[in-house]
Amino acid sequence: MSLFALLAVLLPTSAQAQEGIPLAPTNLSSDNERTILSWDQPSNGIEVRGWNVYANNQYVATVTASRTYAMPADARTGTTYYIVAFDTRPGEPNFSPRSAEHRVPATAAPAPTPTTSPAPTPTPTTTPTPAPVVSPSPSGAPAQPVNLRPDPTYADRTILWDQPRIDGVNVRYWTVFRNGVEVLTNHRTPRYNVPVEDRAGGTYVVQAFTIDGIASPQSAPLVFGNATPSPAPTPAPISPPVTSPPPTPTPTTVPTPTPTTTPTPAPVVSPSPSGAPAQPVNLRPDPTYADRTILWDQPRIDGVNVRYWTVFRNGVEVLTNHRTPRYNVPVEDRAGGTYVVQAFTIDGIASPQSVPLVFGNATPSPAPTPTPTPGDEFSTIFFDDFDRLDRSVWYTDTGTSVGDATNSFDQCTADGKLRLEATVVGEEIRSCYLSTDFRSGAANRKFGPGQNGTVRVEYVVDLSGLDAEGLWAAGWLFAHDGNPDPAYLRDLSQGSEIDVFEYIPFANEDGFDRTNHFHPAVHWDQSGNAVLPTERGAENGYIGASQFGIDLNRPGWHTFAIEWNRNCQVFSIDGQRFWTNTERVSPAESHALMLTLEAADGDEDGFNTWGRPVGDIFPNVRNENSYFDVDSVRVQKKETIDASLCSGN
Repeated sequence: MSLFALLAVLLPTSAQAQEGIPLAPTNLSSDNERTILSWDQPSNGIEVRGWNVYANNQYVATVTASRTYAMPADARTGTTYYIVAFDTRPGEPNFSPRSAEHRVPATAAPAPTPTTSPAPTPTPTTTPTPAPVVSPSPSGAPAQPVNLRPDPTYADRTILWDQPRIDGVNVRYWTVFRNGVEVLTNHRTPRYNVPVEDRAGGTYVVQAFTIDGIASPQSAPLVFGNATPSPAPTPAPISPPVTSPPPTPTPTTVPTPTPTTTPTPAPVVSPSPSGAPAQPVNLRPDPTYADRTILWDQPRIDGVNVRYWTVFRNGVEVLTNHRTPRYNVPVEDRAGGTYVVQAFTIDGIASPQSVPLVFGNATPSPAPTPTPTPGDEFSTIFFDDFDRLDRSVWYTDTGTSVGDATNSFDQCTADGKLRLEATVVGEEIRSCYLSTDFRSGAANRKFGPGQNGTVRVEYVVDLSGLDAEGLWAAGWLFAHDGNPDPAYLRDLSQGSEIDVFEYIPFANEDGFDRTNHFHPAVHWDQSGNAVLPTERGAENGYIGASQFGIDLNRPGWHTFAIEWNRNCQVFSIDGQRFWTNTERVSPAESHALMLTLEAADGDEDGFNTWGRPVGDIFPNVRNENSYFDVDSVRVQKKETIDASLCSGN
């Protein structure tokens, strides 16, 4: 909903004209064919700029060219409309009282005779307004958010929703309303953490917006909290009630997934043994990528923390050590399969398996019940899920510069996730640049496979908050070799630089769009020499995420990982392997973890132009989203080498 529309809904109506605001529109009616609404606008000397149109108490359009509105085919017969006028005041216009309601009749009827006083509005009741039907989206607008629900893991504090996809329409953010009042805007993830003071109860709705501010219909409302809230404020009537009762609102039709035929009847939710996670629930296709992505929810058990999930297809393990409750199905498996999911603690204690989901275009053969072995040969040697920013683990050279940004701990915040953000402070850009190498010896945390082991490093990140050209996000490893200043090493026995991912949010001047691409690399000397991937259609090392069913511009956690031994390094995204590197592989156990948000205008010779100079990046950082989030970082190691790791992609 636009700000204009929201203010119009919240303003009370009045039987008398209020000083300085337009009069309420009058004579709202539909034509005999029930396709066009029209109305009159009385004058009190206030210039009217336009009108907001509401259907079944939901904002649907703004009209400025004429006092008419063409009703959509599926919002005519039986739909109740009203109109609100607004004036030419810049920024926050003044709104009129709302017009009398008009319900489009089921049969054609002559237009009503105009009257000098508007028909009244039904008196509001004390019960919450029944949820509206799923509303169609106007052209160019996002789909209505659906499935507004408490988060099974944090049911007392967090609200989730799903965002159906419309081809060619990209959702940039959501706005959340509580009891009719906006409580959160420009929000980039489909979840809302309810403040403590609001957890007693409230009625919530969510609305999606494009980058141009085009709004979706509002979601169906959700009453959330421990107490039944007072109903959201409703505009008061402008004259005594009408003699005929108001129409009964149509109940919400909640979209449900198409029923699937499972090989065996779905079991009841299984109890978890002591110390084990709860059974994963609500295994379902992602509404946005219904042909390629599976989602699930993870209920919470006090004192039991889920560290990862394992996914099985037709009884065979296809993904393990997975840190996000979603699975991107490889292209070759999308014809059909039966999937189950199992949760594990950091100690390898397993939950009961989920109820199976048959997913894909073909019905597979019944799957045997998998019997996975909890855990594997890997043991976790480092893990941080960023409940706080532990400065005994992460270090930054505060006040020093890398590229065109100055390092500052103030730009690194953690409260269950780590946010690295760039901001303009005075005459400088400040950003977050973290390393586990303190250059002091005892506190350092450094990693590598050695001559006889295998190491796996995972960065779980959400890159959708990074829009400003000239910034880039990176999760990488770097060997300082004990030097006070960073130095690239020519001796691979001492270490190297391994870029697990870099993300650069702009399109090159040659038209190559990097906004849904990522860039891995292995560097071994200071002159910038690097090994780059050529697989998966890589262009100068950039790999497109869409081929994996991933849109990095959309909110969501993604796992970038590297698994390596002395012979090779295998890179993956969300469990999908995309590059096996066998060149310039360093086995050294001297690589520090690095998480950085860096800045460069591209004008310096040889320093990260990314294909073209960006120019002055200060306006970009001021005006664009300039952050990315990290859910966790994990390092695992085993003291063996898997001979099959280096074969194939």
